[in-house]
Amino acid sequence: MNATSSAPPAPQNLRPFPASRLADAELVALVRAGREDAAGVIWDRYAPMVRRIVRRTLSLGAETEDLVQEVFLRFVDTLPRLRDPHALQSFLYGIASRVAISELRRRKVRRAVGLTSTGVLPDVPVAAAEHEAREVIGALHRVLDKLRPRERVVFVLHDVEGLEFAEVASAMRLSESTVKRAAASARRRLAVFAGGEPALHGYLHEHGVRRLGGSA
Repeated sequence: MNATSSAPPAPQNLRPFPASRLADAELVALVRAGREDAAGVIWDRYAPMVRRIVRRTLSLGAETEDLVQEVFLRFVDTLPRLRDPHALQSFLYGIASRVAISELRRRKVRRAVGLTSTGVLPDVPVAAAEHEAREVIGALHRVLDKLRPRERVVFVLHDVEGLEFAEVASAMRLSESTVKRAAASARRRLAVFAGGEPALHGYLHEHGVRRLGGSA
């Protein structure tokens, strides 16, 4: 029997494997090969995380989406520098943290030269619209506004988002010891400033910091 005659017919009209089911490293390879749809899948996968970090760190309203888009543009621009495609999430954490720090510094300058109002933060949307939650979140962002930019981002990534110190250090391109010092300083300052915010002080005493991740 002719070997070629027994071969199965070539499949027709095969649908490509859904990009949304590919691993991060595979998506990175596709983006580097010029597949724009793969970049879109990465963004769909990680945009909620980026948006959450920006919102928790900066307490923004309509401006949040502008900064989220800035993170994405930086991601596309700096992707060639990503050495380990498996570290995509940490890579995006790092970009989001640097965008947040830059915005905090710009905000400080704008306030110093009078380009903005008094700096009072806007109301933060709360899913259940509970009065107590609004008070706690508003108080938290007033306190976070008093932290240094690096301390603030470290606090959000470690104490609110739940990243390990090593993960925060990798994302922010800092040594782990530097991150630990920033976290310790943030907690000390938070404890002092929270004393002037009864709603936040009571919440932290009852629930601790990590529970803030579900509200902020």
